[in-house]
Amino acid sequence: IEQNVRLCRELLTMWQSYGRVGASKPKPVSMSSVVRDVSRSVTGMASQNGVQLDCEIAEEELIVLGDPTQLTRALQNVIVNAIQAATEKHGKVVVNCQEKDLYADIQVRDTGYGIAEDEIGKIFEPYFTTKQGKNGTGLGLYITKKVIDDHNGSIEVASTLGVGTTFTLRLPLHDK
Repeated sequence: IEQNVRLCRELLTMWQSYGRVGASKPKPVSMSSVVRDVSRSVTGMASQNGVQLDCEIAEEELIVLGDPTQLTRALQNVIVNAIQAATEKHGKVVVNCQEKDLYADIQVRDTGYGIAEDEIGKIFEPYFTTKQGKNGTGLGLYITKKVIDDHNGSIEVASTLGVGTTFTLRLPLHDK
């Protein structure tokens, strides 16, 4: 019962936070700072799970127009998933934030077990999870994709079983 209550709370929090994405007026957001802050916030989780977390951020501030809370949550979902994926292998997660073709290009690469080809097409669907019984709601990547789409960006995934997975989030730079 306690686990179901916790799951319901998480679901409610995710849906409520997503519902606010269009409510606030878009403003300039430094994705360099978002990446830095999210990486710092999950460093403890990574080290507790035996995962090395590396962060490579462009020197220049990469400014996008959007909702900082939603962008933070979207990136956090991806990085936390990467840490969880790399945990069993005591692997590594590398977060890279660079400018590429007038976009903030954010890559989150893990050395986990990878995602099966038949599951890649499903990972952005609501309630799809590979973490049955392991605290997965199946909404994290769904909400992440919605947030990135709402910010006129894109999210792609490349994965090789036994090697790892790379998520690439691309958001248009503001005033470039």
